[in-house]
Amino acid sequence: LEDELKEARESLNNVVEEVETSNEELQATNEELLAANEELQSTNEELQSVNEELHTVNAEVQQKNEDLISMNSDMDNLFKSTDIGTIFLDTEMNIRKFTPSISEHFSLRASDVGRPISHFSSSFGSSSDTLNRVQQVLDSGKMLSREIQSKGGKWFLKRITPYYDNENNIFGAVLSFVDIDELKMASAKVKKSEEEFRILYDNAPDMFGSFDPEGNLLNCNLRMVRDLGYEKVSELVGMSFSELYIEEELDDATRR
Repeated sequence: LEDELKEARESLNNVVEEVETSNEELQATNEELLAANEELQSTNEELQSVNEELHTVNAEVQQKNEDLISMNSDMDNLFKSTDIGTIFLDTEMNIRKFTPSISEHFSLRASDVGRPISHFSSSFGSSSDTLNRVQQVLDSGKMLSREIQSKGGKWFLKRITPYYDNENNIFGAVLSFVDIDELKMASAKVKKSEEEFRILYDNAPDMFGSFDPEGNLLNCNLRMVRDLGYEKVSELVGMSFSELYIEEELDDATRR
């Protein structure tokens, strides 16, 4: 019995030691779990902060997306409302965008975006000149413009301007056609009126001349040129009043 009791005590001591060891291990594990819990709590706080940042970024992206949609809508409405035929080209002269009014000059459809402008004919004849001028704009970065006439007889101002991106690099070119037919007709009428007035002015029975404040001749009619013994208006322009008339005539004119 004493031996068995001794063995039981030894066994009990071993069990107690194992329990104490297990308890120490459990305590260490508990401390590790507490530390891990603190780390998880810190990570959770970080994740919550990141989530808030993502929410803010998402709100900004959503706002920018709405702004972009609104901007695209404004651009589409602008394209539809403008009477100026316009084509946006990239650096390879492929079509990026175009306004509906360009249909007066080019037969373009929405599916033609991305195709080279050289594949399409226009109401102005050969496109080789346009392609060369677009290339000049892409190379120089300077605007080119000139008046051209369509096959239907209407006049347009063809303008080619460089298209810049956000970094101020040439990203393509903008080709536009402004209808100046009425302006051209009005200009022709004004020119005709000026010519008619000039004819009346030159053939008037009296001499007409205009002088600056210093008494130098600015302009005159042909009657004045002929009566003073000259052949061209340019011969008199710049001459002073005293050079045109002798002193006796000046005295008479002064007395009168």
